[in-house]
Amino acid sequence: MVCGYDNFSEPTLKPHRQLLTRICLAVIFAGLLVNLRSIIYHDTGLLLAILALVAMLSGFSGLIYCIISRDSDIQSQTTAGRSDKTNLSARGSDLISEYGFPGPDGDLAGLQYFLHLIQPESCLADKVGLALKQLPEIFAGATFLYFSIEDCKLHFIAGSRKDSQQRCVKIPVGTSIVDEIAEKIKGCIDLRSVKRSANFSSRLQLSPGNSNSGLLLPVTFFNNLHGIIAAISTDNELLSEETGSFLEKFCSGLALMLENHELFFANAAAKQSEAENQLAATLLKAMLPEQAPAIRGWDLAQITRYSLEHSGDFHAYLNLPGDKMIIVIGKCSGPGLNSALFLTRFKAMVGCLLEQCPSPADLLNRLSAYMNSESMTDLFATAAAVLIKASDRAITLALAGHPAPLINRSRSGYVELPQLEGGVPLGLFNKGVEPYKNQTIQLLPGDGILLYTEGVTEFPAGGRDRISLEEFRQMLDRLDENSADVMLENLFRQLTPVNSGQKTAEDHTLIYAKSE
Repeated sequence: MVCGYDNFSEPTLKPHRQLLTRICLAVIFAGLLVNLRSIIYHDTGLLLAILALVAMLSGFSGLIYCIISRDSDIQSQTTAGRSDKTNLSARGSDLISEYGFPGPDGDLAGLQYFLHLIQPESCLADKVGLALKQLPEIFAGATFLYFSIEDCKLHFIAGSRKDSQQRCVKIPVGTSIVDEIAEKIKGCIDLRSVKRSANFSSRLQLSPGNSNSGLLLPVTFFNNLHGIIAAISTDNELLSEETGSFLEKFCSGLALMLENHELFFANAAAKQSEAENQLAATLLKAMLPEQAPAIRGWDLAQITRYSLEHSGDFHAYLNLPGDKMIIVIGKCSGPGLNSALFLTRFKAMVGCLLEQCPSPADLLNRLSAYMNSESMTDLFATAAAVLIKASDRAITLALAGHPAPLINRSRSGYVELPQLEGGVPLGLFNKGVEPYKNQTIQLLPGDGILLYTEGVTEFPAGGRDRISLEEFRQMLDRLDENSADVMLENLFRQLTPVNSGQKTAEDHTLIYAKSE
């Protein structure tokens, strides 16, 4: 939404307070799950229940602090907004009095210096409004409006003119002159091609019988068209060569200010994104296992490689009674911090449901039912769950929209892709979903199963093209039989070209389980 130049942006929470609110909600949610399990099943222990209760109280305290601080911030930001509005106008007057806003005979350097001093943290409408506010002081009978061009559409940002008492006033959005001039601009220039011919100057044709003269001027920075200034005057003063030259200089300085505005806010957004990615990396590192555990009769290995934004890969090794283990691998739909918060809730759910889920299909069905509830409708995830038993070469697995694993038959020297029911991702649909089913694969001594995330084939490293499933199968097929660690390392070398110098665009996770 666009606004007049004296409107200020809505008060917002500080990024660290937004993050604290999310963490408090996650802590409260996890503590609630543990206490509910303690009340219903009485199997979490008194100490864990007390710790969960303390965590919940701490989360509530933090949440109350965030709410109180938010009200305080909104009040202070509103007060500061009114103060900034006054200060901004006062600063404009101070700049004029101190440095002198150049007139039509002024030089470009002085004009650009004036525009450069406008506060960089102000919103776009404030900056443009303050700049345009100075023009009616020089051209008393003129009206100036600035329109940006986005997606071949005009967007009014700010305007200025003098009223009957010779006071410089803003032109609000929705006034008749704004709508009239916008329609006239559309009749004078082609908005679809104007970006390709940014250096133009055009007379603005007004209504028949209208004695006013008009002029359209591009606001361009190195052929990057930011917008258009429409200047309307009661006489022909705007059409003189001297005035036209001055207004072109003004547009040049305004374009530089707009370019700096974009850079300023782009840098602020980049810094916030970088901070969130660093926090997500810290949380994921604490929650995701760095190496595969040991289980009798099996050789397990893993390799993980995460992108800068952590696109959502996760994996876990869940121990069950009777020397059993469920390996879970998957990818959630939210990258970065959303991925870390999802994994926090996911691990809490798995911890509560695991003892009631003796098989992979039971676990995925319970997780799907919970994720389809109102509490987790914002994210979904693909997942594969594989059950292995000590000294037992039969594996049981279930898939929820996740790529099917590869089976390496060491004796025959062939890698096969089993035909399995894939299912739909967890949490994607809340109705009409078929229950996930257990599927069994019998391995022989030395055979192995390779689990992987879609980033391995869809977004390979080194800038190479997408790897087909057949190419990926052949890579594993070419490997000599060795330990699980060595085989994964050799496979990863084929996936990642040496000295590629490029980071992966998506997370890569590979887990290999080899029967002994």
